[in-house]
Amino acid sequence: MVKVTPKLYGGLQSNNSTIQDAPKGYVSPISGETFEAGKLTNEKYLIHTWGGEVLININMNENINFISGNVFENYKMLDYSLTRNCTLITEEYEEELGNYDNIKYEQQNKERKVFAYYFESIPS
Repeated sequence: MVKVTPKLYGGLQSNNSTIQDAPKGYVSPISGETFEAGKLTNEKYLIHTWGGEVLININMNENINFISGNVFENYKMLDYSLTRNCTLITEEYEEELGNYDNIKYEQQNKERKVFAYYFESIPS
């Protein structure tokens, strides 16, 4: 018996996380400044995913079952930012999170496409 199952899917993944790199009251050994809120890094991103798959299940007999399929997925990073409450090299403290070193992040609008084929035999 042969069973063919097509699948389509999509989704959004978002992240907005703040990481405490050093505790509240941290004193920088470089600048000598005190970080009242601690040394913080914030990363935000939004990823759109869509894809499809065709799964073929071939049941040869009660002991042999084959699974085969093709997969396509597309990932696109729609938005990306990384901010800190200090400069990287001199560790100068800032009250607000920002990109104080003016680093250009090239992740935004990048895409990744995945094409795959799989085949496996599963004992029934």
